[in-house]
Parts: sequence; C-alpha cells; structure tokens
Amino acid sequence: PIPYLLKLWFAAFLGAAAGWGCKLMLGPRHPIPVATVVLGIYGTCYFAVTFAFGIPEARNVIGRVLRIVKSLKR
Repeated sequence: PIPYLLKLWFAAFLGAAAGWGCKLMLGPRHPIPVATVVLGIYGTCYFAVTFAFGIPEARNVIGRVLRIVKSLKR
C-alpha cells in the first residue's frame, strides 16, 4: 500500500539526511571509520523512525535486539 511505502521512504530519507550530515561534520577522514559511523547513524535513524511509525518488521527486529540485550545482562 502507498502509505506503507511512504513511511519507509520517509524513514530512509531521514536516515540518509542524518548520515550525510554526520559525514559532512566528520570532514576528510579514512573512509572505513567514516562509513562505519555514517551507516550506523543511518540504520539507527531508519529503525527508530520505522519503529515509531509502527512498521511490523522494524518492531520485530528491535524486539529481538532488546531480548538479546536483556539476556546478555543476566
């Protein structure tokens, strides 16, 4: 459905904007650490926005991550 796709594209756009802004702030550095930081920010932003929109796949992934973190704390 169109609203579902719009939510995913909006999340991707926000994640890309956040990653691009971070890349600009980091300046010229070695590409591997920059890519690690930028992609981490993109992914975190994307999953946060899709989770907030109630996208089921994002809720499943974040739920699994939280369960793994809880099991590691024991």
